[in-house]
Amino acid sequence: ELNLYRNRIQSLPSEIGDLANLEHFYVGKNRIVMFPVEILGLQRLKVFDISSNHLTLHEIDFVKKHLKRCEIRL
Repeated sequence: ELNLYRNRIQSLPSEIGDLANLEHFYVGKNRIVMFPVEILGLQRLKVFDISSNHLTLHEIDFVKKHLKRCEIRL
């Protein structure tokens, strides 16, 4: 589990993709506008909370399309 909830984060480093065993990732209530493509390396994610960020519908659809087995919390 990685909880970065409410930290005023604007972006995530590409190294986030190295956390291949991550199952719960909380980045809600930040200022994220897009995710690095390496986010697709998190194929074991069960819960991904991206609520209350500055994401476009395109970015949300991208995440949903590639992390199909994951519960995406908006």
